[in-house]
Amino acid sequence: MGAAIVIEGLQKSFERKLKSPVLAVRGVSLAVEEGEAFGFIGANGAGKSTTIKILMGLIRATAGDARIFDVPVDEPRSRRGLGYVPENPYLYDYLTPLEILLMGLR
Repeated sequence: MGAAIVIEGLQKSFERKLKSPVLAVRGVSLAVEEGEAFGFIGANGAGKSTTIKILMGLIRATAGDARIFDVPVDEPRSRRGLGYVPENPYLYDYLTPLEILLMGLR
């Protein structure tokens, strides 16, 4: 078995108007082997959600590299077969459960 997730030197900063950027993720490096259970634990603002959003392709890293099964996370095929439920999901009331699932497959 190989690594399911590999992150090397991951950084993410957010620009702010008239202020210096905020560094949300600072040089994170880790590997999660296939079949291994892994969880992020830390204080609010530690970069847990930001790191997961980078892995899910929702935002881009400022620096570093992240791969899922050796495919860069900026390639949509890296997330084939993955599911993600955000911290505050928003689901359209007018869609059926099947329509919501189909929307996520596109």
